[in-house]
Amino acid sequence: MTDLEFLYQQYWWGVALWRLALAALLIALGLFSRPFLRFLVRGAVKAAHRTQAQWTADLIRLLPGPLSLVVHVLLWYGAGLLLSLPIEPYNVRATVMSGLLVAVAVVCTAVLFRLIDVAALSAERLAGRTATRLDDQLVPLVRKALKILLAVVVGIAIVDKLGLDVTSFVASLSIGGLALALAAKDTVANLFGSVVLFTDQPFKIGDAVSVSGTEGVIEEVGLRVTRVRQMDKSVATIPNHSFTTTKVVNYSMRTQRRIRHRVGLDYRTTPDQMQAFIVSVRTMLQEMESIDASTVLVHLEALDESSLGVLVQAFTVSPGFDAFMRAQETVLMNILRLVEVQGLSIAFPSRTVYLDRTEGDL
Repeated sequence: MTDLEFLYQQYWWGVALWRLALAALLIALGLFSRPFLRFLVRGAVKAAHRTQAQWTADLIRLLPGPLSLVVHVLLWYGAGLLLSLPIEPYNVRATVMSGLLVAVAVVCTAVLFRLIDVAALSAERLAGRTATRLDDQLVPLVRKALKILLAVVVGIAIVDKLGLDVTSFVASLSIGGLALALAAKDTVANLFGSVVLFTDQPFKIGDAVSVSGTEGVIEEVGLRVTRVRQMDKSVATIPNHSFTTTKVVNYSMRTQRRIRHRVGLDYRTTPDQMQAFIVSVRTMLQEMESIDASTVLVHLEALDESSLGVLVQAFTVSPGFDAFMRAQETVLMNILRLVEVQGLSIAFPSRTVYLDRTEGDL
């Protein structure tokens, strides 16, 4: 009798010895599949994509692990078939094979998760090249949403494979989701608000905005709140749902800045002097390189209680704050020089009191 015939005729726990040996070999092969799969994946990726792109490195780094698990489970599935597990008095074979099929679904889902991660990493690198940072925060949101959707679909498939009532399972999920949504309606509203921010993009990180009376610079846009660094360097936290119902003023999107002041001359100013002053201020503004000449407005606006109000308004060419401050300072200094040169006076609040003395008063 040969050794091969001996193996075929020997049984251990009711299973042929050759089946046990082959099942053990399959399990052992699964344990050493990770380095082999890493080699195969690296070779396949390099063959398909000769240039060393970053996504290939991500694929080589992330994919072999879950792929080795798939091979493990498939080899174990084959070992389960070889072992001819008993079906009486308890159907061990059906239980084990169903469990292995569930394991196959789980590890395949892990592979899809890693592929989503690879795609997300590539999307993050592309988003990092854009000027706005809102898309940088949108990528993790989409990645999590895809993983949650995939997990729900696989979970429903597993429940159906196990012979459970999928309709009841989905109904229970719907009821639980409704209860959760009612309990966390503010959180859900903030999530919808974040979607609005990501799609409409009323501002980006670093923009100066005004929201619900809060003014400052956008520092972070999260899934629930947006953080604004106020002018006093404190941080204001604004729920995202408020952006769907509140006016948002984005100062960083303006193309120019307005200089607007009111110059009050005293009532000793004659009409001719007033006319000369208005013309000189208007000419001064139109000759400044930092001022848009088409936006210059200089007019006598009002006869106030203690002064003659002259409106001086113009827009700067550059929207930058530093350029605006320099232009505004130049305008005000030139106005003071014109007032001095033309012999005029800036009025200040005053009141004249008349005393009426009648005979007999002390």
